[in-house]
Amino acid sequence: LTSLFLERLEGARGLEGSGRGEAEAAAAEFRAFLSERHRRLSRPTTYALLEAAGRHAELAHYAQLCGDHERLLLLHLERRQPAAAIAQLRSLLEAAGGGG
Repeated sequence: LTSLFLERLEGARGLEGSGRGEAEAAAAEFRAFLSERHRRLSRPTTYALLEAAGRHAELAHYAQLCGDHERLLLLHLERRQPAAAIAQLRSLLEAAGGGG
């Protein structure tokens, strides 16, 4: 199912003009799918599919759903987002009870 959603997203990405709304709707539907079914999806396979498709926002969303703080931290560092990486570290510290 994940592959089918990614194919649909890729097809919608290529549309111009009115296709933008379709692409946004497809992305929202895919995020809802991930939210509803993340516990039943194979984490390594889903990560691999999202990475191969270049769907970084969805990859971060999925990692957040899975509680994969390390993956989120690495994503922020790879994308050169230091503020987001620091926020993720703070979140990790708070989750570990080291709050401050």
